Amino acid sequence: MKLWLFLVEGNSDKIYVDKIVKYYVESEKLKKEIKLEWIILDGKYNYNKKEKQIKQKINKFKNQNRNSDYEIIYVIDLDKFKREEKDRIFLEDIKKFIQKNKYKLIKNNENIEMILKIDNKSKNKKEKVKIAEKFIMKESIEKYLRIEEPENVSIGSNIFKILDILESEV
Repeated sequence: MKLWLFLVEGNSDKIYVDKIVKYYVESEKLKKEIKLEWIILDGKYNYNKKEKQIKQKINKFKNQNRNSDYEIIYVIDLDKFKREEKDRIFLEDIKKFIQKNKYKLIKNNENIEMILKIDNKSKNKKEKVKIAEKFIMKESIEKYLRIEEPENVSIGSNIFKILDILESEV
């Protein structure tokens, strides 16, 4: 059994990523070989403030599953990194953080809703969750989810690339 621990910006991101993972990864593998767990960051800038929660989830999983392994995967929206210095600095900082800790990084440019063609301009978190719950993954979106370096295109994510790597290690 392998734990895939995803750290996402918010609750609606968790729902979208969960649906994409379940769409892409073979369901038998998800039932028997992979356990999905989630930590909500409450904003991407909190990426380096969740070490205690990460350790707790890993320890709980390892206690329940002897001889098991885990992967930690951060999921971030690049937002306005091409236009705003703060987001460019954030991207460089999180890349260093990911590399240092040997985590995986899923990057969405500009954000997951834009890639999935979701009209989700609302700032109301409950409304965003309701919209996310109605989302159904479609084949026509797949091409946007296979981008090697999402920061080099106007719209896209590397989620399928990362899932391929994760799945190959199960």
